[in-house]
Amino acid sequence: MKKKILIIDDDQLILYGLQKALRRQTIEVTTAATAGAAMDKLCACLYDLCLLDIHLPDYNGLELMKAIRHICPKTKVIIMTASYMGDDELSANIKQAAENGACHFMTKPFDLSEVKDMIQQALADEDFHTGVRFTDNAFVKKTRKLQRSPHSQGMKIAMTVLGEGETQRRYASARSVDISNSGIGLLTRYPLQVKQIVSFRANRADKTGIVVWSTMQENNTCRAGVRFA
Repeated sequence: MKKKILIIDDDQLILYGLQKALRRQTIEVTTAATAGAAMDKLCACLYDLCLLDIHLPDYNGLELMKAIRHICPKTKVIIMTASYMGDDELSANIKQAAENGACHFMTKPFDLSEVKDMIQQALADEDFHTGVRFTDNAFVKKTRKLQRSPHSQGMKIAMTVLGEGETQRRYASARSVDISNSGIGLLTRYPLQVKQIVSFRANRADKTGIVVWSTMQENNTCRAGVRFA
């Protein structure tokens, strides 16, 4: 079965170059120049991988990524952006991309052979989405497996959800169960979903994480594990 890739970028030269370079018998490449066109394609087909430009003419790419994570939670996302941005803007974009589940972050102009190798790895490796890799600076943020310590703290949590075609913020009460440097266990009445982005305050520090597992208990309480971004 062919792997399906969706490339979202308003630069027609990038769309043409990547489509030509990546298309082969085992890969089917589709392109979209706007967020609106991308949403139509995402609703009509399941993609294995999405290459997403941050700056689109009709929508912010990082906001579109939130919608992609909700519509197609199994689709891996690689963020593309221009390298001429300032350090502060680039760092903010990297942080937001990581918080929303990007599996890779690459700056333009990029080396085509490196991109092809990285895409092949993303398509072949089922665990590629568990870490965040960035081209150029070789930074790797991998999933940590540390023993959590008992921890009890009441808190308010905030979630980004897709509603009526746009992202919205929802809030709920929760209590922590255990905590480590890499994540936290939560109990809440809100039905948290895997891949959902959660923000809260724990140990006097603001935290953002991604729900890596979630289960409903008999008393209609959701027990979830959150990995810090």
